[in-house]
Amino acid sequence: MKTQLIGILLAALNGLNLAIAAPVMNMNTPGAQTITLYPDHLDKNLHYIVPSTVMIPKNEQGVPRFQYVEGSNFWGTKKAIISVTLHPQYQAADVEAVRANVLKINPNAQFTVIPFSKSKITIHGSLAPYVDDDECEHIAGVIGQEQSCIIKLNSIGRKVFLATVTSGQMFAVDLSYEIDGMIQQADGTYKNSHHEYQVSGSIGGVELSKHPQLFINEEGKLVDINKIN
Repeated sequence: MKTQLIGILLAALNGLNLAIAAPVMNMNTPGAQTITLYPDHLDKNLHYIVPSTVMIPKNEQGVPRFQYVEGSNFWGTKKAIISVTLHPQYQAADVEAVRANVLKINPNAQFTVIPFSKSKITIHGSLAPYVDDDECEHIAGVIGQEQSCIIKLNSIGRKVFLATVTSGQMFAVDLSYEIDGMIQQADGTYKNSHHEYQVSGSIGGVELSKHPQLFINEEGKLVDINKIN
């Protein structure tokens, strides 16, 4: 009896999930040859846009949403904390072209951004070994929603970061995100599915070095990024 009850409850939960709109992640909308555009498993007019990159947004004054704070421990060893805001984004020109194609096929088509169930920003390249800790993981989110990220660098990481910024180079970052959706089976029915995806972007370079006010020490004074000691 108990086993039967559990089976009934699981079936009911699965039926509830199937009744909620969700992207079909093993299909691409007809007309969307150049980007990934998932159809909805319930609403044949609804389509989900997925991100193609991640970038640092700017405020109204054109300043990147970024802050570097440098500090020293008891022994005088300098470390740094980077606070950066990143946006998952798509290539607008590609999306507009695909949107026009899809509307020719289905004039009632509607488009929305795909919701994340979880996301995380990861630093790669020469800086990665010198990250002491980070707070870059989020529950839920959508394209265009800010993804805040705090990165704690050790003494070597601080020097590597500043040297890279002043030389105009970039650091690679990845946005890993998870989606709860559906997959269509061979018989045309759907089942729940959970997938993880990744897109890449970059931070650093000339854009940050143009704004020296973004680099300060723990006392709020400007840090001369051209004098690394």
